[in-house]
Amino acid sequence: MSFHKRALGTKVCLSLGGRRVERDRETFQNGLTFSSRPIRVQEKIRLRVECCDQHWHGALRLGFTIIPPSSSGPLFPPPMAIPDLTTTYGYWASTVPSSHLMPGAELRFWVTPRGMLVYEGPNGLRYKLLKGVDVTRPLWAMIDVHGQTRAVLLLGEAHERLIEVADPEVLSCPSSSLCQESPLSHPSGLQALSRQCRLQA
Repeated sequence: MSFHKRALGTKVCLSLGGRRVERDRETFQNGLTFSSRPIRVQEKIRLRVECCDQHWHGALRLGFTIIPPSSSGPLFPPPMAIPDLTTTYGYWASTVPSSHLMPGAELRFWVTPRGMLVYEGPNGLRYKLLKGVDVTRPLWAMIDVHGQTRAVLLLGEAHERLIEVADPEVLSCPSSSLCQESPLSHPSGLQALSRQCRLQA
């Protein structure tokens, strides 16, 4: 898989055969990218954070769209996925905790048959980011290289045993900490169980 070569933010450049994208260090936005082809339901998109700029706020945004990127107009894509695209039906995106996005961190995301956007962080746990994605039509992945995240690399599929959390919510563990088997609170009031989740520095 590679990034779409004709639907790119105005401040990014592609390399390594379209698998690596880097945003201009002078801005935090205009880093929106898309997959070069439609993504299958349950197909895992795996990437690695290559470079970060800590002086910006916010970080990587992930999502999907049913709108073919190449069919959009000359002013596409806009500066940011959120809220520039997500206020329009057909685009779904969510933020990722910046604590999960240090250089070298690897992550995966995908959409389930029920239209749920799922993210797997470098701690090996899976988080539900949002629901309601239309899976009845072709989907393209959206990767917004935003804020602190300046460069990412698309990777091949990994064949490894992964820790799963049943219907989890977005949560995070403190950097370089070991979370014992105890419930973690989420602002929504929901709780998810974290078992030996370690972030990779």
